[in-house]
Amino acid sequence: MAHPMTNEKYLPLLAQNPVFVDLSDQVHAELLAAAVRRTYASDELIVRQGDPAYAFHLLVEGKAKLLQVTANGHQVLVRYIVPGQQTGVISVLSGFTYPLSIQPIGTCTTLMWPGELLAQFIERYPRIGFNALRIMVIRNQQRQQRYQELLTERVEQRLAQSLLRLAEQVGRPEGDRILLDLPLSREDLAEYTGTTLFTVSRILRQWEEQGFVQSGRERVCLCNLPALQSIANPAPDLPIS
Repeated sequence: MAHPMTNEKYLPLLAQNPVFVDLSDQVHAELLAAAVRRTYASDELIVRQGDPAYAFHLLVEGKAKLLQVTANGHQVLVRYIVPGQQTGVISVLSGFTYPLSIQPIGTCTTLMWPGELLAQFIERYPRIGFNALRIMVIRNQQRQQRYQELLTERVEQRLAQSLLRLAEQVGRPEGDRILLDLPLSREDLAEYTGTTLFTVSRILRQWEEQGFVQSGRERVCLCNLPALQSIANPAPDLPIS
């Protein structure tokens, strides 16, 4: 469902988004006036992998996950996005398709700009283009890091790193624990970490026995951050003297 964009409550999220930083209040207001607000149910896709990349989306309410299906039909959970984060910069370039799908977690709302319109804003305000290029470089570096992790690190280390990343993004303190504030199944963690459901279940069971985590149906709490940080970033072996 699409709505004309008149609500200014989203202006702070727009102004803080890395694509639109370092622009004047007037430009932010102009961008907001040009946006279309769209609300999606959990059974809809915001964008679908392989479809023509037609629009740039800024998530302003709810959460969503980015999914990619490989050539052999295996689904990969790439990352999550939360309010203030964006996707679809590629839409400013004609002839490209979306490299992944975006699925809402519950109901969510985005601000949407057609790619052609965002390209016009880039021509008018080159800072937007510079910001977008910087984001694409950072995303590429993150993908390279994740690929290196898959090749060189133990599954336990990758799983701990994944949980800590999610804690930074969607963690909510509950006493001395951190709740990962989104529905998170063991299947999701297996996809996100690049391993099997069996392996994730085995490791989580061990960590629960040790008091590092607590998990239930689509719910994960981190109970011992120092222990998980030690697993995620182990101290290097000392040289033998």
